[in-house]
Amino acid sequence: MGKIRLARSEGVQERMEPLPIPPSLELFSGRVADFVSREFVQLPANSPVSDVVQAMRESRVEHVVLTSQAHRVVGLLTAAQVVREVTFVREPSARAVHILGEPVPTLAEHEPAYLAVTLLEHRGHEAVAVTGADGAPTGIVTRASLGHRLPAEAAPIAACIAQQSTPPDRRSARIAQWRLADWLINQCQLPAPPILSLLSALNNRIYRLVVDECQQTMSEQGWGVPPVNYAVLVMGSGGRGESLLLPDQDNGFILADYPESRRLAVDSYFHELALRMTRSLDDAGLP
Repeated sequence: MGKIRLARSEGVQERMEPLPIPPSLELFSGRVADFVSREFVQLPANSPVSDVVQAMRESRVEHVVLTSQAHRVVGLLTAAQVVREVTFVREPSARAVHILGEPVPTLAEHEPAYLAVTLLEHRGHEAVAVTGADGAPTGIVTRASLGHRLPAEAAPIAACIAQQSTPPDRRSARIAQWRLADWLINQCQLPAPPILSLLSALNNRIYRLVVDECQQTMSEQGWGVPPVNYAVLVMGSGGRGESLLLPDQDNGFILADYPESRRLAVDSYFHELALRMTRSLDDAGLP
């Protein structure tokens, strides 16, 4: 029997014993938290630009994370951006929020590190703000904090695997696993066990995205939130962390205790969720 992947109404989380990570796998199997830099300053978004300049100078940092009154990330400023705006465009009294450029995405600490690689190398962002469980900023990820860059042949693979916002994206990500495995075997000369563990982790992310999407869609269609807490149990090779390149579905639900009087409501909800989840996983390349 495989390990349990916990899934509450917030989504799916994983619980697996980690294997030793070879250097060539770090950026694929690590978490964003493993590469966080604390070299940043946090300021309110409505701070004057002069305060931003002073904070950067005093702290000797090149990045400022701007936050709302609720301590949520509003944007991220770099030293180069501040110098450019103050020198050529804005007065020092201008508000920091007004010199933000295009929105800079944020990543949660628990997310896969290859998402940061994609944003920094494939999409050209200089830095990405990182948030903790409460949504407040905990650090930034930069090319320097990653320590090393993916080889040129691996960066497009990471970008493909990272982009999973739609069912076609997820199927493409599954296909990209073949290219990833080929690179790890033939270029990195890695043995099979860590590669199988990585493929399992990538498939687990597909599970998590699919379940979250199904729950959201059901909520929007009037099903409400899950009537009880539950877990998604991934069994077989995926549960053991030994997924090959053509895995099929082997899963189930574990439900929290509930009174007999709620059986009809609980059964109806999870029957519908099971249908949607398995169909979506099939669409993603997990038959």
